[in-house]
Amino acid sequence: YGASPISIKEEFDVAFQLSLNNSNLLNKVKSMKEGEAGRIPIVAPYIASKNLFEAIKGKDKTLIFYKDNYQWVFNGKDINTPKNINLKIGFKMVDGTEYGNKSKLMQIDFYKNGTLPGKANVRIKSDYSYMKFGLNDSIYIYYNNTSKNQLQLEKNTNAKVLLDDTDRWLQFDITHNSQFLASKGKVGSTKSLALEKGKIYKSTKYKCYFKSLGNKELSYLKPISKSIKKLNLRNQIRINGIRYNIVAIEPKAFAGCKKLSRISSLGQVTKIGNAAFQNCSNLKIIEGQLWVETIGKNAFAGCEKLKEFLLGNYVEKIGAKAFYNCRSLKKIKLSGSVRKIGSQAFAGCDNLKSITVKTTKLTAKKVGKKAFLGISQNAVFKVPKAKKKAYKKIFRKSGAPKSIKVK
Repeated sequence: YGASPISIKEEFDVAFQLSLNNSNLLNKVKSMKEGEAGRIPIVAPYIASKNLFEAIKGKDKTLIFYKDNYQWVFNGKDINTPKNINLKIGFKMVDGTEYGNKSKLMQIDFYKNGTLPGKANVRIKSDYSYMKFGLNDSIYIYYNNTSKNQLQLEKNTNAKVLLDDTDRWLQFDITHNSQFLASKGKVGSTKSLALEKGKIYKSTKYKCYFKSLGNKELSYLKPISKSIKKLNLRNQIRINGIRYNIVAIEPKAFAGCKKLSRISSLGQVTKIGNAAFQNCSNLKIIEGQLWVETIGKNAFAGCEKLKEFLLGNYVEKIGAKAFYNCRSLKKIKLSGSVRKIGSQAFAGCDNLKSITVKTTKLTAKKVGKKAFLGISQNAVFKVPKAKKKAYKKIFRKSGAPKSIKVK
């Protein structure tokens, strides 16, 4: 079905179709004529660059970013402040009783882009928006205002059900995002029963304190006891019948937990705070780092027994001294989304021998001083062929021994 969503050929004059990471995409967008559109399949790392929006600003040119079950549509005349945005969208059914509503609501989770480059028309396939959620032609779109812990009815969204040849899609306009709810009627109460932002919750079941970030999101604050031995970072937990996502680990959360030896999952955690696991001297194994985007300064510094860390597909930034003196670390993989490595990030990792580099986004300015100082003399960097010469120079400049092999 994703091959021809919403009969776009009939709705728009499509000039081209290129994926989001195609090197020719920007040139194609610039060469579009007024009244034309470009179809752009959404692929990892899901970022629509500022340059694309600058290329259509003020013009009657349309960009259609799409996956099988959702789309973003931007017209250049609606663009006012070009910026990078993340195009990931998730949606699920939630219990409306939290807001005094008897029926189910559709929760729409955007990446936290905040203000968008301009007005976007968002479309979500009816398998989610119509059949499962009982939506009708009168759609109410609410924004989850986390600062007030309540829903805010969005006006001028032009929300409606859009028909194509085979199916129904929920369509609405927005200029900002993070989390929305769609309902077939007005909710009974906009005030949420969920924990307010900043509230602390103690869970004896999971042996940790959690901090509310609003939006029914939690962060790990600290363990109940420093003697914790194993940690399974859950995707979600229930508190008083309400489901919460765990998305972050606070700075120094588990620092100095010297008996902690294994982290079995990082769940949906996207941010690991500064010094979060610093000096966890017995930490050996970390599994399932699939959603992490930012690893803070000193996050794993002094974890002397940590042997392997395979960075997930979404990691963009590795902070200064993030793995400083992880002397047992032998193998790392830098995924294609990595954009920055902080100073001394892997300094003192004297057994680090295998470094697989998938990213092509690193520059001399984006790799900090002494980032690889003190790694193994026999270290081998496996890098993209086109970046071999540049990366060899960059890694040596950042402290890697002259004896390293780059291939």
